[in-house]
Amino acid sequence: MVTLAELRRISAAAFGHRYRLELLWALATATASQGISLSLLADRCGVTASVYYPPVRKMTDSGMVVTSSPERAGRRVLYARTGTPVWTGLQMMVEDLAVDVDLAGVALNWPAAS
Repeated sequence: MVTLAELRRISAAAFGHRYRLELLWALATATASQGISLSLLADRCGVTASVYYPPVRKMTDSGMVVTSSPERAGRRVLYARTGTPVWTGLQMMVEDLAVDVDLAGVALNWPAAS
């Protein structure tokens, strides 16, 4: 099992951002009909949601991630992976890491958010 601290060290070395790998991990392990909430992920991982903004923006700009409509007042914005083939390899990579944190509850049904 990989701890969250170890995951962040790997992420900084391999991806140049301490929190990018845990964001990839959350996105890759959500089902195709789900999106992740950055605030729920942050709560689960003990950080502020703002640490995920730079990498999620880059993933959105590159077409790897889409967001739910920001106009939905009072609702969470969800981030979901797209159908780009890169996710196949990323899913295999994060599953092999076996991170020792339970992400239950950070993924919500897409596009319905609470």
